[in-house]
Amino acid sequence: MHLVLQHIDFSKTSSLEDIREEIERLTVERFLLPEEARTVNPENIRAFFESSIGSRILRARSCWREFRFSLLTDATSVLDTPAEGEKVLLQGVVDCLFEEDGKLIIVDYKTDHVSGEAEMRSRAESYRIQLETYALAMARVFDMPVNERILFFLESNKALSI
Repeated sequence: MHLVLQHIDFSKTSSLEDIREEIERLTVERFLLPEEARTVNPENIRAFFESSIGSRILRARSCWREFRFSLLTDATSVLDTPAEGEKVLLQGVVDCLFEEDGKLIIVDYKTDHVSGEAEMRSRAESYRIQLETYALAMARVFDMPVNERILFFLESNKALSI
């Protein structure tokens, strides 16, 4: 799912047939192995792009996918323990980042199966530090405020702002 969302042509997401063709293209062009392609549910991809957040991504002025970063920062900005003067190296990959009204929106795709609202919120809480770290890094890298941090659970087609 992540590889498809990383490489899919956004202009070819308006129908299940387009998405199936894109998955085939990604396989032919060796972005996906055939066995990986078979595990991708085109309906989940379509549901994502029909969702509110997917629509916003498609309309975005600027969008970055699988954005890798390394950032040296003060340890006190990410650790609760006193670490005055110490530095830490933050590294990660943001699944999707887009600009909207001069602010950044971070979207992290999750393939976790969540069966209800309570489970989704519980699972989301376990990702809070990851998204807060991404927000800190992206605000510094782009010198722009991060307006939203969103988890999108692909299996259940649910988004949750953190």
